[in-house]
Amino acid sequence: MPAPSYLLKSRHGIYYFRIRAPRSAKQLTKSSGDIRVSLRTKNKRCALYLSRKIWIAMTERALESTSSKLFEWEIETEFERKKYFYGKELIEKFENADPTNTFVLQELAEHLCKEELEAYIFAWEHDEEHRQEKRRQTARLVAEAIAGSGLLAPSELAPKDDQNASLDNDAELQEAITRFLSASVRAPATLRSYKSKLALFHHIILGQVKGREARVSQITPRMIREYADSVRLLPKNFEVESRVELSSVLVEPGTGIAPKTIASHFGVARSLLLWLEHQHYPIEPNLVRIFGTLKVPSNRKRFPFECHELQQLFKSPEYVLGTFQRAADYWVPLIGLFTGAREAEICQLHTSDILQDEATGLWVFNFNADDEKRLKTRESERKVPIHPSLQKLGLITYAEQQRSANVICLFPDEKRNARGEFASFSKRFNRYKVKCGIESKPTRRKDFHSFRHNVSGQLAGKACPDYAINGITGHSQAKESHSIRTYSDGPSLETANKWLKRLDYGFDFSKIRPNGWKKCLTGKR
Repeated sequence: MPAPSYLLKSRHGIYYFRIRAPRSAKQLTKSSGDIRVSLRTKNKRCALYLSRKIWIAMTERALESTSSKLFEWEIETEFERKKYFYGKELIEKFENADPTNTFVLQELAEHLCKEELEAYIFAWEHDEEHRQEKRRQTARLVAEAIAGSGLLAPSELAPKDDQNASLDNDAELQEAITRFLSASVRAPATLRSYKSKLALFHHIILGQVKGREARVSQITPRMIREYADSVRLLPKNFEVESRVELSSVLVEPGTGIAPKTIASHFGVARSLLLWLEHQHYPIEPNLVRIFGTLKVPSNRKRFPFECHELQQLFKSPEYVLGTFQRAADYWVPLIGLFTGAREAEICQLHTSDILQDEATGLWVFNFNADDEKRLKTRESERKVPIHPSLQKLGLITYAEQQRSANVICLFPDEKRNARGEFASFSKRFNRYKVKCGIESKPTRRKDFHSFRHNVSGQLAGKACPDYAINGITGHSQAKESHSIRTYSDGPSLETANKWLKRLDYGFDFSKIRPNGWKKCLTGKR
């Protein structure tokens, strides 16, 4: 193989030796694959000679190391091994999307369930460790090769001339933040949250450069550590004001904002720092490592409603006498109890989503993301048979009357807030739950999501297959076999209907007044 010589001439007339790394190395290092070393000469013939000498020395060093492993990493258990290779499948499917970027992580969370996301991050972290070792080995190999050529002393791979030239890409921090937010394609509510958190980040960094406008190149690890320490001591509901000295409002450790909120602040700052690196601003790399892991363990586990609690909810005067003032207050809990659907999935239903399947003749809920509707994951799009108890209570009649009145939404009074949540309904349901005597403790939460646990638990207790439970409730099939994950569309409507009919909560729903919804009929929307 001929010994190629690649020359790059800087704007100062200095020649550099440049070699493109192989494609496999570029994939491992996640870089452009350029290896560049200053030849310290303006003479082209001399530069050609020196570059050939360096190439020969590098080749000899590489041949010496081929018999040994450059990288050794192993996964201890068979479970971790399967988790890793499943994560690799997902990484390939999502085209190597970087989960350390908060924007990307949020996108992944919208398409993957918890188990899939954990496998994705697990595989990514293993490969990242592999890539870092590759960078160290490559840098060591080049340095030894240059030293072995007898021509040049070991030097940094990044030429100083280029480092000086990179300052031309410097910018004020506020300007960079504005560009970052402009480049972020997110929901308006998310952008508002990012803007407020980055205002705090800018305020803290600005306070460390004595009031002058901070520049990207001035950000140091000490500043990031100071920012992280300050965020951990912020009081609750803190709002940034330029005239307020931050040190005067910090609180004692453990009395400030919640760990989840701290992780949210760090996640936004981390996204900004990674974006600055990717945009080739002159900033020190790997500053994001100062934040450490952003995963916050939670002990706020949800639990299903007990049988006597369900009776308290559905044998109340409101249900027996039909005195609810809103259609959603009457129907949404009942639909949740017999489908296991999420609160938002039910509240956003259109009247056209209550339909009769042509093939089976079954009445079904059509959970989809059409128009302004949203779903948590792609598996959430599904059809679920309507339980006979709901039909006896008049759900089909209610939907048809809404349709005949040209009402688009099944529950037109329910609106999303600025964050895209049906917060008004959530508050009303929680107040109703407390009124019925059901308590929810911090470590034993009981809220609308508990209905999902009731449905899943009932079906599992009756030996319903996991793939059918996942299909009914809109969960991912991540833990199922490859065939089910790849080729199955979930249980058939007949199968789902068979299992849903077996739901038994231990009391008679006929005591609920079917006409309770009539007072809730609403006009057009």
